[in-house]
Amino acid sequence: MPGPSDADAFKLLVRAFQMHFRSSDYSGSMDLEAVAILYALNDRYHRTPRT
Repeated sequence: MPGPSDADAFKLLVRAFQMHFRSSDYSGSMDLEAVAILYALNDRYHRTPRT
């Protein structure tokens, strides 16, 4: 019996992300709001120091 495909695994990953950061909708679809949250988190915690 084969395991989950990469697409299935990605959908589960996105769903877990959405459940944690936006519990109002956790469909597993990488929508605009989920991308915006991901970018905001990246900007907040992984900024490159400016010289």
